Amino acid sequence: MSKVITSAILFIVIAVLLAGCDRTRSLSADSGKTAYPSVTDDKVPTPVITAEGSGDEIPSEQRSYCWGKLGCADYIGGMQGMEETPPALVRPGEQISVVYPYQQQPGQMNLVRFTENGLTEIAMNGNFFTAPLEDGVYYYGVSAFWKTEDGLYSTGDTSCVFKIRVTSGNH
Repeated sequence: MSKVITSAILFIVIAVLLAGCDRTRSLSADSGKTAYPSVTDDKVPTPVITAEGSGDEIPSEQRSYCWGKLGCADYIGGMQGMEETPPALVRPGEQISVVYPYQQQPGQMNLVRFTENGLTEIAMNGNFFTAPLEDGVYYYGVSAFWKTEDGLYSTGDTSCVFKIRVTSGNH
């Protein structure tokens, strides 16, 4: 009987550990497992951007948006205005997550990297992207769009920028 109980406990522990390895970070209201707040029309949603290896949050700066009672605002884009902002340190190839911690997730999210010559669209795998492999300072922009359930109308959009320094040295 003791072997059955030990096996059951071991099975539960393994199942819990494996569930914690899920890389998709579903924040859907349908899951019933989240306690995230609802998106409201009087506060622009902001993402939580995290370097997965260190768990450090990467600060971002609000840019242009059209949101509920707040209306629309246009801010300077790209790298401009971020020259004095210290970059977050990340390792080459580190996974970085971009998550909006709300029940209602954006229907679309775009990521771009800004350079002196323009911008490059960066592919995301769910809510994740991979930091460059080469050391250097990189500027990114995230745009998120919410739509009605039928997808025909916008219910709001927002954008932010952030800056990282990729370094293979000690953090």
